[in-house]
Amino acid sequence: MELQSAKIDLLVKDLEKNREEQVVKEQLEKMEKCLQEYEPEIMERKTQTFTRDKLNYQYGIVYTFAKRFDNLVGERENGTID
Repeated sequence: MELQSAKIDLLVKDLEKNREEQVVKEQLEKMEKCLQEYEPEIMERKTQTFTRDKLNYQYGIVYTFAKRFDNLVGERENGTID
């Protein structure tokens, strides 16, 4: 009797494990499908973000240079620089 109970417990555990594995496999398949569907859009957004960040960086350099140049011109006009 005890042996049958142990076998039943092992079978139940095995079935639960198989069910969990099946659920995980289904979730992975759904995730892969979504990734394949949205990957081009995600890559496009990454590219746009990179381009925007790069442009902001370049704008910052130009703005900083223009600000310094403007300060130099202002100092020259005020006579504080030769």
